[in-house]
Amino acid sequence: VIAGDTFETITQALAMLRTQHEKAYFFIHPPFSIREGHEDIYDNMISLIERLPRELVQLITIEHMTALELPESIGPYALQKRKKFGKTSLSYYD
Repeated sequence: VIAGDTFETITQALAMLRTQHEKAYFFIHPPFSIREGHEDIYDNMISLIERLPRELVQLITIEHMTALELPESIGPYALQKRKKFGKTSLSYYD
């Protein structure tokens, strides 16, 4: 488990996965874009996901505002399921 700011820890996480020859489950929980200074957080998150090497990813789970419609695909990853919990949703990409 590597916790922290994904934009800062992703390089470390990918290096560890390559060394261990393993795939990982990525849980991405960005701050909601309504917070000051985070207006472009979802665009940055999508850009990061597009660059994740397919061979290192088992599943990507994104927690986000239900009002935000994430795309059906992000890079090589396709939306498999979306589960709504009131104002928050989880979207699963494989």
